[in-house]
Amino acid sequence: MHLYLLPDQGRAVIVQLHDRLYQGPLAPYLRADLPYLPHITMGMAPDEEQAHALCAGLNGGLREIRGRIAALTVGALRAQQFEPLASFGLGH
Repeated sequence: MHLYLLPDQGRAVIVQLHDRLYQGPLAPYLRADLPYLPHITMGMAPDEEQAHALCAGLNGGLREIRGRIAALTVGALRAQQFEPLASFGLGH
């Protein structure tokens, strides 16, 4: 089970980046049947119970996370594992 960060601030910039990526070489892979939810994958848990426990622990205190997206990694899920295929710097 994947754990995602759903940002409030910067959400529009992530949507713009997503849209730009799918106007180029990734265009054939755009899933128009699924709505895009801006997110950053933070990790994985082996099952739903552990995922909920991890999220509850993180959500237990007020936290502010600041950062920037400096690179993207394109990959594939194979046998429940993420396999990186290529990484691209975003030139900040």
